[in-house]
Amino acid sequence: MGSVSDRIENHVHEYLEIPQLINQINLDAIKQGYLNLDSPIERSRRTQRYFWQQIVQFDLVSYIYYSNEQK
Repeated sequence: MGSVSDRIENHVHEYLEIPQLINQINLDAIKQGYLNLDSPIERSRRTQRYFWQQIVQFDLVSYIYYSNEQK
């Protein structure tokens, strides 16, 4: 019973860790100037490719959303 509980706990921990990791990666990309979410041109192809690559890399992720606190 304990080993099943440990496996479930590890799975849940890994599952919940992925969104935090993606947020940190994206924040780093914004701070480094690679990702500019304010520019309409940037929001198009480059941003779509960037987020698509993350979805491909992280199997459990189906969507990635972002928002702007000004809008």
